[in-house]
Amino acid sequence: MKAYLTGSKGFIGGYLRQHLEERGDEVVGTQDDPFDGYDIPIDTEIVYHAGALVRPNESMSRRLQYLEANVVDTCEMLESVKRSAPRARVVLFGSATQDHHDSWYAYTKTMAELCGEAYAKFDRLQVQKMRLFGVTGVGKSGDVVNHFAEQAAKTGRIRHGRLDTSRDIVDVRDAVPAIVETATRAPPGVHYIGRGKAIPISYIARWFEVPLELDESRVRVEDSIHCSPTASVSGRPIEDTLRWVYDSWKGD
Repeated sequence: MKAYLTGSKGFIGGYLRQHLEERGDEVVGTQDDPFDGYDIPIDTEIVYHAGALVRPNESMSRRLQYLEANVVDTCEMLESVKRSAPRARVVLFGSATQDHHDSWYAYTKTMAELCGEAYAKFDRLQVQKMRLFGVTGVGKSGDVVNHFAEQAAKTGRIRHGRLDTSRDIVDVRDAVPAIVETATRAPPGVHYIGRGKAIPISYIARWFEVPLELDESRVRVEDSIHCSPTASVSGRPIEDTLRWVYDSWKGD
């Protein structure tokens, strides 16, 4: 297929571009600056909109920037599809946190989805809304797996916030094929990308077998469980992912 990809230099976008090219798709666009506008070719068959600002904690103090990048930019992309390639499938990348709204980032992702719904309703665009659960792997920063792995590898201890939560954690090497399979075969609508099983954060922290230390500054108000309602990813064991990420930090 001929695919237009935004955010190709981001974490998921980079793995996605590699996967698409390996399966023989023609990848064009690879838009990385959300403020440069879009020029989507007329023969584009699918648009993967992976470009976004994605740090929940950061979003609380950068609300206008997140609104611009995640909502306004999504509308500009949809307008370009409507104008140039109205028959193309459009894949919007959302987050599991949208169901919980425990950060400004989550709200902007919900707003972006509503923009997609409006273009689907009024302009008949084929919009798929992917809600991703805890996608992690080498090259990501800031998520709980990399945060713990980096500390364990570099300092031999982990300073942490709440450990009484559970999250649906998905290896990016498993998530990306599931995203593409869903994008090319499933009908428009909301689709969840997750394992359908929540892993205790306490288990992840203790897996590294280093001393643990509570850091009150890292404790924030959040829902106890984030878990996909469907098991759309048949993933490798969490221990394989933790080892992969830990070894990458240990080798730096």
